[in-house]
Amino acid sequence: MIPNGVWQGYYFIFANKASVIYDFAKNVPVKALPEAPGGIRSYPCTAGATLLPLDYRNNYNPEFLVCGGQAVFNQFTNPAENSCVRTNLGSPDPTWEADDFGGIPRVMPDVVHLADGHVLFMNGGQVGQAGYNEGGKFLSDKPAFTPLLYDMSQPLKQRWTPLTPATIPRMYHSVATIIPDGSVWVAGSNPNDNYNPGGVYPTE
Repeated sequence: MIPNGVWQGYYFIFANKASVIYDFAKNVPVKALPEAPGGIRSYPCTAGATLLPLDYRNNYNPEFLVCGGQAVFNQFTNPAENSCVRTNLGSPDPTWEADDFGGIPRVMPDVVHLADGHVLFMNGGQVGQAGYNEGGKFLSDKPAFTPLLYDMSQPLKQRWTPLTPATIPRMYHSVATIIPDGSVWVAGSNPNDNYNPGGVYPTE
């Protein structure tokens, strides 16, 4: 698909279920991928997406993963999506491989690449979608406390490891990142339309 396997000058663009390889130097699409299976992946049914770690052992082959979202557009009550899809962008004809989301569906997950090549998914909610509360009712509920460790090298259905659950709800506007000592720093959460120091999901 990409001339000589060289990716300089190309974007991979993904939105909801559609994706395309794009040549930004020529301002033209190179190839459209098949529609990704599963639910709605874009805001406010927000999934977590990442380019998987590039590894010299497979010639830095680029693979893309997106997890979570929502099956249908429904505020407040609809369960989050318990699926992930992955594609090999180094293939001449990329297709999608479907997996579950470690048994813990969620919307608004945070994604962190760890120093050892694993990918950490954490935070978010198991019901509803992203956004502020409306009329005192939260658009998302049932916090996803259990972080999930993803190992891209394992066989399908064997890639997820649940970790020790957190204790603080991290919903809309939470963040997570790796810091220099290899730890993961987590902060924030405010599904309220203004600063709220108390209540069910206070400003964190």
